[in-house]
Amino acid sequence: MNEEEEQRIVPLGVMARLVHVPTKWLRGEAEAGRVPALRAGNRYVFRPDIISRIIAERAAKASGEAGNE
Repeated sequence: MNEEEEQRIVPLGVMARLVHVPTKWLRGEAEAGRVPALRAGNRYVFRPDIISRIIAERAAKASGEAGNE
């Protein structure tokens, strides 16, 4: 990923499709402050590189926790 791609921002619907999650879930995570987002009025925009990393870290953690049961 080049610097330009790392710095781009995308709207909620696009970000949800990129990381394969429902828009309602991603909005809730942003509103709760669990994922970073910029808000412009009632719209959210996200940095794909950051959100993708957070989702991957959560998935890895969940996989590790599931293996400890």
